Amino acid sequence: IVKRTLQRLTGRGLVEGIPKTAKSLRSIELGDDCVELLKKVRLSQFEAKLSAGSVWKDFGYVFTRNDGNPIDPDDVTHNFANLVRRNSLPHLTFHGLRHAHATLLLTSGIQMKVISERLGHSNISITMDIYSHVLPSLQREAADTIDRLLASSL
Repeated sequence: IVKRTLQRLTGRGLVEGIPKTAKSLRSIELGDDCVELLKKVRLSQFEAKLSAGSVWKDFGYVFTRNDGNPIDPDDVTHNFANLVRRNSLPHLTFHGLRHAHATLLLTSGIQMKVISERLGHSNISITMDIYSHVLPSLQREAADTIDRLLASSL
């Protein structure tokens, strides 16, 4: 089900409204593991809905409290920070996952245009400006690759 509004996490909690750009509403491809995980979440939510009975409020969210109400964005932020701390992981914020996703894709050779579309940037130059810090290592990789290709053709 595609909603015509966008739910945004802000300092004021969950905000629903019209997206700021047309690209904010988009579909992205998910891997099989992610789809399987979402199926498990959906099953868990269905079980919670049965347990809650008439108390359940169906807002159509994927992740909810046990009564169907949306999860408070501040709770997500705090719980994620606790998870990182408990597992002695390097500092990373919940929003930082978005940047980690983009950086991992970029350093794995995924085209900048594809990454830009996944992030919902209005144009590729925004993505390039934000992730230009990753480009120097890619320049070295490009130079090494062209060396290998030219050497193999001689």
